[in-house]
Amino acid sequence: MAELISSADGVNYDGNHAVQYVLGKKYAQGRIKGENTIEGYVGSGTITRAEVLQLIKNLTDRGMSNLYDRPTVPSAEAMLPKLPTPWDVYRDEMYLVIRQKVFSNYSGYRIYDDGSNKIVMTSTKQTGETDYAVSVQFEPQIMQFSGIALSNATDKTQRSMLIELLQLYGFQVDSSFLAKVDSAEKNKKVIELKVSGKTLVIDPLVASPAGHVHIYYKWWDGTRA
Repeated sequence: MAELISSADGVNYDGNHAVQYVLGKKYAQGRIKGENTIEGYVGSGTITRAEVLQLIKNLTDRGMSNLYDRPTVPSAEAMLPKLPTPWDVYRDEMYLVIRQKVFSNYSGYRIYDDGSNKIVMTSTKQTGETDYAVSVQFEPQIMQFSGIALSNATDKTQRSMLIELLQLYGFQVDSSFLAKVDSAEKNKKVIELKVSGKTLVIDPLVASPAGHVHIYYKWWDGTRA
C-alpha cells in the first residue's frame, strides 16, 4: 500500500522507504497508536476496509487530487520526509479540526500552521502587512489547547471565531463572555474567571497595540482541557 501511494504521488520508493514517505507526508499513521515509526506502521499486515476509508480521507485532506506515473528511476533517499513526532501529529490534527469546524464558516480569511505552536486564521493577504489574525495556541508540554490571541477584540468576525474556538475546546461561553473581554480591554486589567470548571484568563496585553487580547487556559492550575 505504501509503495502504491508513494508511486501515485510521483516518487519511486520501495519497502521501508515507501513507508517513511507516507508517514512523513502524513498520508497514514502508525497502526500502533502514538508510534509513527517504520515498525509501528506494521507494513507486513493486511489493510482493513475501515483503514482504506480512513486512508482515502487522509489523502483527500492532504490535497492529493492527482495520480502520477511512478518514475522509472528510484527517488533519492535524501528527499524522504522526516518521520513525524507525536507533537507534529497532534498539531496537524488540530489544524484539520480547526479548518473543518471553524475556518470553513468564514470567508476572506486564510489559515496556516506557523510551524511551532499556533494555528493562525488571518485576513492579511500580503507578507509584511499588519496581521489581522486569530491565533490558536497549543502547549507542547501537555499537547493540548492553551489559548487564543485576537489582533482586534472589537472585530465582529474575530469575536465570533473566539466563541466558536472556545466552545470547540470545551469552554461553554456565549455573548456574556465577550462582555468580559470588552471590560478587560476597556480597563486594561487582567480578568480571571472559571468557565466549565476550568480557569480562563483574559489579558488585554497593555504593551501591545490597542485591541490585542490574549485569552489563555491556565492549565497548570486545574483540570486539563
